[in-house]
Amino acid sequence: MWPEKGMTNSQERDYLDPVVQKILQIGAVLLCFVGFAIALALLKDHALASVIVFLHVFLGVSGAASFWFAQKNQARKAAVLLIGSYWIGAAFVTVVNGGLRGPNLINFPLALVLTGWLLGVGATLVLAVLTELFMVGLLVADGMGYTSQADYSNLTAYFIFFSAITLVTALATVLGRGGYLKRVGETQEKADALAASQLALRQHLDQLEVDFTRFHRQISTSSSKLLEVHRAQLVEMAVPANAIVKTLDVVKHV
Repeated sequence: MWPEKGMTNSQERDYLDPVVQKILQIGAVLLCFVGFAIALALLKDHALASVIVFLHVFLGVSGAASFWFAQKNQARKAAVLLIGSYWIGAAFVTVVNGGLRGPNLINFPLALVLTGWLLGVGATLVLAVLTELFMVGLLVADGMGYTSQADYSNLTAYFIFFSAITLVTALATVLGRGGYLKRVGETQEKADALAASQLALRQHLDQLEVDFTRFHRQISTSSSKLLEVHRAQLVEMAVPANAIVKTLDVVKHV
């Protein structure tokens, strides 16, 4: 089970969704792998203790921790750690590597897509506003001449980076589409089953109406017959009564 204590019913349904589970797990694994892989690639140009290498080691550790939280039924913590560390890492690398003129801006739309899947509408809107404010800050810094030069020299690191972006984007799109089509199919099946049930109920009601009409006719016929019998009995009983009245009249005259 994925939901944590204190979650709303809507959040529980989100985290029980298999698409959300897969995106969270795959995202955590990729952040772990890519973080460590880029850190190793950067060792070609940077010292082990450099900030940029340490940052990608941090991303790798964050991905591993996110996956661990997910496996421990703490999906929301895993998602917050995954998105938070990814966004912070992307923001830092953007600042030190070209700002608005660098290659790292592609991280932010992907972060928003993942946030939408994993944390919902509210968190996505908050992150969108935060990202836009960050972009405004980069624009101001660029206008003031504080933007660093973009460094494209380490092709291995950039190859890993763009490959990961491509893979995550493709997986999120494919999984999302598959989940959507599956839900559409399930909804259609339920609609068809409901329509069949309504048709069967309508037919049953029609049959009940026919049976009721037939029964009402039978009751009417039986009532008519009983009424005729009762009238005949009354007529038969009236003859002796008339005879008795006549006899009494004769006795009186005598």
